[in-house]
Amino acid sequence: MNAPAPWPKSLDGTPGVAVIEQAIARQRLSHSLLLHGDDLGTLIGVAHAIADRLLNTPKSSAHFPVKDHPDYLALRPKGKMRLIPIGKVDSPEPGTMRAFLPKLYVTAAVAPQKVAIVYEGEPTVDGRATEVRRITYRQLLSEVSRFANVLQGMGLRRGDTVAIYMPMVP
Repeated sequence: MNAPAPWPKSLDGTPGVAVIEQAIARQRLSHSLLLHGDDLGTLIGVAHAIADRLLNTPKSSAHFPVKDHPDYLALRPKGKMRLIPIGKVDSPEPGTMRAFLPKLYVTAAVAPQKVAIVYEGEPTVDGRATEVRRITYRQLLSEVSRFANVLQGMGLRRGDTVAIYMPMVP
């Protein structure tokens, strides 16, 4: 097994890193982490170190650099409308749908039961527990394919522009 990505030198060996390492080893790391700091390079280094430890486990059959791992999906909506660009046909750029979809196909084939989306709805008015849904990569690919077939059935073809307006639910 390859050595995991290094922690940024300014943080290596600190108590914060030790806590993160323990949480990863015990499989108790939260679904999300908020990283805060003034040095963007350090924040990126921490994010990559965490991602490398989560994606390239001792049980992994292959080791990938973080950005090349099939489960590393970086879709960052841009602007007020939260647009995710489609990307170029011949060279998919990171953060575009053309870069995301091949990774979705690979993960759905290799690890179909792996959870792709954890949706936690808003708490009810009386404070009761809220809806929690887990969608696997197989289910996500099925839904994406169904929607693509609907669009094709409506007569849409490659290169057509589509706008989708929907609430923040899975």
